[in-house]
Amino acid sequence: MTNKILLLAGALALAAASVASAQVDPGDKIEYEWGAVHAASGQAIVLNLALSADDGPLTLAVEFELHDSNGNTVYRNTAMVSAGHSVSLAIGPTIRPNVSADLYAIVGPTIRTLSPCLKVAYPPGPTGPGAMPPPERLLTPTLEVMDAISGRVLTVATNPHILVGVN
Repeated sequence: MTNKILLLAGALALAAASVASAQVDPGDKIEYEWGAVHAASGQAIVLNLALSADDGPLTLAVEFELHDSNGNTVYRNTAMVSAGHSVSLAIGPTIRPNVSADLYAIVGPTIRTLSPCLKVAYPPGPTGPGAMPPPERLLTPTLEVMDAISGRVLTVATNPHILVGVN
């Protein structure tokens, strides 16, 4: 019963966090923030970013950042993602080999609340008619909470571009 309550609380927290929005900063980066996420003991947080191949070949730099509850950056790493592919970061105290990812952030058990952030750099291009718009529509970010022992997905927060309304 307690596990069901914790799972429901986690799902509600991630559903509320999924209304986060993408922001484009003046430095030609698109930033995705889900807000604070609390992982229970034995859980891993996984950030994923898929780049669609709809507009042909494209390779973008992706920066993964984690901030603690005081706003301090506790992890930062960069990876490249090509059109038609994805890149992922698994976060937790013990996550290998059960959680598959491209990058791993081993975060000690004393850091229980993290604010994950993805920053995607896109190449500047010409402006005016016919110019390539920033590739937000080509990006699909997701945040998963997984069981670190079994590798089973417990909860998924979908694309923060999507606003979810409940009546």
